[in-house]
Amino acid sequence: MFGAGLFLIGLSYLDCTQTKLAVLLLVLAVSMSGFVYSGYFVNHMDIAPQYAGTLMGIGNGIAAISGFVAPYVTSRVTESVSELHHLNLNISNNCTTYTVAQNILNDSHTTVWPQKSKGTVFECCQL
Repeated sequence: MFGAGLFLIGLSYLDCTQTKLAVLLLVLAVSMSGFVYSGYFVNHMDIAPQYAGTLMGIGNGIAAISGFVAPYVTSRVTESVSELHHLNLNISNNCTTYTVAQNILNDSHTTVWPQKSKGTVFECCQL
């Protein structure tokens, strides 16, 4: 996530005349974020194998709220051109805070509450 964040921070400092560089940075950011998913999807299976789908649905549902909130916040913050510098600082701070928090707080040990029950889907479908 750190690499994608760096490319997005760089993207926020470009002006309208640097379209080719903007497209390149955006493509690199999205490409780098693809590496995150190899660990993200497996993490739910590590934490609670029986409830991985439910946990992913709850987590993605909460995360989707940003799709409604972010455009409103962006429209309020960027009402004038002079505030764009503050927006760049805000994006940089958010990316840094998220990266540090994820590296410190991320833990994928199996929790105690999803104890293995009898007759799980994986047991009855084994050949």
